[in-house]
Amino acid sequence: MTAADALQAKRRRNAIAAIHVARAQLAKHGMDEDAYRALIRRVSAAHGTETDSSAKLDKHQLQAVLDEMRRLGAPRPGRPGQ
Repeated sequence: MTAADALQAKRRRNAIAAIHVARAQLAKHGMDEDAYRALIRRVSAAHGTETDSSAKLDKHQLQAVLDEMRRLGAPRPGRPGQ
């Protein structure tokens, strides 16, 4: 694995982890498993191939899902209260 591949893999893992943190935050405000999967399906379909798993998202879909979760109220990491 090249350094560029390793960096890309790390960014992907970090994005997936951020989605899981946002999911936990939104769950505190009523987002259940079905709503989470529906969000993943809706956003992934709008940005490429539809899926209901964060692990199957490409880098553009990962960012789009994070953006949508933040729009719905999930705070950005390291920014309490936002």
